[in-house]
Amino acid sequence: MLTLQNAEVSLNSFREQSAGQRIVFFYPWAKFRLYFVSQFLRQERPEILFYRVAGDEETPLPQMLAGLAAEFNQVLGNFGANVTAAVDTQEPRRMAQALAADLDALHRPLIVYIDEFEKVTDGASFLEALVETLPENVQIALNSRLLTNPAMRALVEQGKAALLGHVQHRRELVFTRETQPKPQLEVFALGRGATFFDGREVPAWDGMLPRNLFYYLIDHPLVTRDEIFADFWKGVSLKDATDIFHVTKHKVTEVLGRYMPAPGDYEITQYKQGFYLPSENLVRHYDVEIFEDAVAQALESSDTHEMEILLGQALDLYKGHYLDGTEAAWAERRRDQLILLHCEACIWMARILEERGEQEAAIELYAQAVEECPQREDIHRAIIRLYLQLGQRDRAREQYRILDRELYQRLGIPPSRESLDLLREIEGGTSSQ
Repeated sequence: MLTLQNAEVSLNSFREQSAGQRIVFFYPWAKFRLYFVSQFLRQERPEILFYRVAGDEETPLPQMLAGLAAEFNQVLGNFGANVTAAVDTQEPRRMAQALAADLDALHRPLIVYIDEFEKVTDGASFLEALVETLPENVQIALNSRLLTNPAMRALVEQGKAALLGHVQHRRELVFTRETQPKPQLEVFALGRGATFFDGREVPAWDGMLPRNLFYYLIDHPLVTRDEIFADFWKGVSLKDATDIFHVTKHKVTEVLGRYMPAPGDYEITQYKQGFYLPSENLVRHYDVEIFEDAVAQALESSDTHEMEILLGQALDLYKGHYLDGTEAAWAERRRDQLILLHCEACIWMARILEERGEQEAAIELYAQAVEECPQREDIHRAIIRLYLQLGQRDRAREQYRILDRELYQRLGIPPSRESLDLLREIEGGTSSQ
């Protein structure tokens, strides 16, 4: 199996499979989608420009383009004059022509990857116009979640956009050209849980057991029957557990089928060599998987810009604790793991902001981290030092009191010598730099 550490993504296969297409949709490829971006961001003269649509739910097209132009201007310099002038028109076609003109002015082949473009209002009409106006040496790459939009699916069916999947060849990830979009299963487990099947929300699961088994199988892409039974039916006879499992799994398939326009096989798993694996008949978008991959790649990166991009995406995805309100033991274990990972993401992003001199924004992220991991002295000390830098000695003192209380209540120990030295600094009246 390829891993993030040893995988190489074939840009040559991308060029071959998407030749002549100005719009390219990626089928999501779990661990490798973000790696593709980060691999080429590290190049001195990258062939890929990356922009992530930040924020929640819907983003107006002019707002998205203004943000893209500003970010690309920081990277490239002297970019975005046409886009900046066009956003005031609020007209998708004018804005598409403006972006095409700005990209053409760069005079080099480029892949512009816009992540989470599905949030953009008027995105379909914008892309339809962009297909006709982009220069031949520029491609716009997008996530295939957009294919739940009929207009976007039509671009593929009409041959105006390429749909790329992937296969693994030893240590290399190679692109393949797909002809027919597969059903899109979107699963959001960071929060109370929500599922969409080809854009239609699944509002009910006919009981908690089908719902919980669904989320469990999504979160366990390589799991044995014994592991499933241990988490769901420990102490139940093998025969009874087997019967309940198959009936419940069939119910999951039945529920999903209600939200598709045509009958079909909507099994979310396939069984191979003793393991339940994700079905090849569906394309999955799973927020937890993307969150974990983004954090892992960020922490492996030595490039601050790349790290900030990846951490920003991860923090945007974390809408709440994993399956908040689900009390099953397996869900609680997973929740605890992801809480710790979210804590780390907050800390590393706060450090980036701190280095940039954005102390107040850094304090907000450190505060999120310390809420998740209240026993971490290093986070409390980081907040205290920033309060001292801002001249807010009373807040620094109060944060120390919180640290002292948490350590005694949770661990029954006093603060460390380093923390005590910081207290003397607070009381001594000298500021920390």
